Amino acid sequence: MDKEYWEQRYMEVYWWNFGKRTLDYKGDYAGFLRAKGIEVEEVESHHYRFRISVSSATVSLETFCGYCHAVDEAILIFLTLLGDKATFSSGPRNYHVNWR
Repeated sequence: MDKEYWEQRYMEVYWWNFGKRTLDYKGDYAGFLRAKGIEVEEVESHHYRFRISVSSATVSLETFCGYCHAVDEAILIFLTLLGDKATFSSGPRNYHVNWR
């Protein structure tokens, strides 16, 4: 699947604030990346570079896998840096972040 197709896919992100589930985002991948300030650059075919900033931390991720897996990894890193419990789902994929 190509980048344009994947950026239009539906996703939801929830996080837990003091034990209460809160909707953080509902929409497409491209909107989430924009809303959270995650920058993506296609260096060459199947080679992507992400810049993920949270508070005072900035992480750079370079990956050589397909866009669908690369963008999922970038989102998971972003949610991990936030530190709160979170869930991220898109179709059949469901991730739990910062759960012990």
